[in-house]
Amino acid sequence: MAKPTFTSPLLDHLGGFIDGRWVAADDGSTYPVTDPANGEILAHVPRLGASEANRAIDAARAALPRVPPLEKRREQLAAIAALLM
Repeated sequence: MAKPTFTSPLLDHLGGFIDGRWVAADDGSTYPVTDPANGEILAHVPRLGASEANRAIDAARAALPRVPPLEKRREQLAAIAALLM
């Protein structure tokens, strides 16, 4: 995966997050992300397609049985919210 032309902690990974991993496009293709103010290319990101989408859907379906109960998720979200406040 290509690195952006500038640094930002928000851009540590340029790719799709599928099944717990950052991935590039299967065929390696990318497309540019440009600054709308000046047209400068800021980064190249993977051009993900149907095969990557299908893998992501399969991974999500496989993860469903591992989803904690609603009350546990509520507690986890409340804990995250408390940290953010």
